[in-house]
Amino acid sequence: MSPKPGEIYNAFFQYEDGSGGKYRPVLVMDVDSGLFIAVAIKVTTSKPKEGFTDPIHTSRLPIKDWKAAGLDKESYAQCSTFELFKYVDLKRYRGKLSSDDYEAIYNEYLKYTS
Repeated sequence: MSPKPGEIYNAFFQYEDGSGGKYRPVLVMDVDSGLFIAVAIKVTTSKPKEGFTDPIHTSRLPIKDWKAAGLDKESYAQCSTFELFKYVDLKRYRGKLSSDDYEAIYNEYLKYTS
């Protein structure tokens, strides 16, 4: 079964400094079923830091219905950056965002990708 926009999976995500990475939740934003690739953004439990004006912090939106989305803790979608994942690299399915959460996050994501 192929991933769909709005779904959350675990995937290996590289650290920004290149020192490694870890499995973390990612939110699927788009898919290319011909290439079996998903565009996904990082889901983090780190709140946006006050006073920081860089996109990493200003683009973090809260996932309001995080429990219903299959997340363990209050979480945020980091909308300013995305990664490409092969379908096979998307591991455990966690859940799906509510339509309200997905709409807000998708609109913020478009600000950085359009």
